Amino acid sequence: MARRLTLAALVLLLAVSTTGWAETPAKGTAYTGGGPSFSAPTGGDIVLWDQTGQYGYWAFPDQDFEAAFDTYDAEGADDFLVTFPNGWDINQINILGFYSPGPGPAQATSVAVYPDAGGTPAAAPICDYPLLGTFTDYGGAFLIPLPTPCSVGPGTYWVSHSARQDVVPFGQHFWVTSTSGNLNDAVWRNPGNGFGTGCTDWDSILTCFPDEDPPLVASDWIFQIVGQERAEPVPAINRVGLALLLAALMAGSFLVFRRRSA
Repeated sequence: MARRLTLAALVLLLAVSTTGWAETPAKGTAYTGGGPSFSAPTGGDIVLWDQTGQYGYWAFPDQDFEAAFDTYDAEGADDFLVTFPNGWDINQINILGFYSPGPGPAQATSVAVYPDAGGTPAAAPICDYPLLGTFTDYGGAFLIPLPTPCSVGPGTYWVSHSARQDVVPFGQHFWVTSTSGNLNDAVWRNPGNGFGTGCTDWDSILTCFPDEDPPLVASDWIFQIVGQERAEPVPAINRVGLALLLAALMAGSFLVFRRRSA
């Protein structure tokens, strides 16, 4: 019996070491990597919002797990400010994250853009891109091109993110925090409350993770918004205006014709 138990323990240890699987997904983990090294935008795009400096010590899960771990599904969001008078066309979202334990990769990634609702994301997004399979993956740091631009006017908005990734055998994905302190605190939610934080809807990460050691001092996520500033629209001429313009041109031509005939 002892021999069988020892063999079973060895098999379990091998499975854990090779798949990165854990019976209970981790609520948070330390980030020991360097700062992000996102490639420069191309095709006329620029970095519209850059929140990549001052990365924090902690990272927290932003992951859509397989069905067996649905209560752990979690999502993060952070706000950004559009000040350009004509607004932005957002073409890409960059996220600084990483895999631990396990090598990844994520099978897909989901992003959305929400209007602001008094310091948290509104109930419904204005742009929603679920389960995107085309993205560049630098070990959990994602460059995510949007299939269609998300056009936003001036104001405050929120970008959310979660990685579609099976914890068995690919491990977890974590979004890295930032100490930049821009605008409102970053928010997080875990609707099934599998992590036991009580944050089943959007709440500040400082509220969701109050017991970290060392204490959490970061209040943002690390991300970039990439795209273009929108050009000023050319005023459209409505049908009535066009008809009046044509009538004026015809009247002017008739008067010129009569003077010449006289």
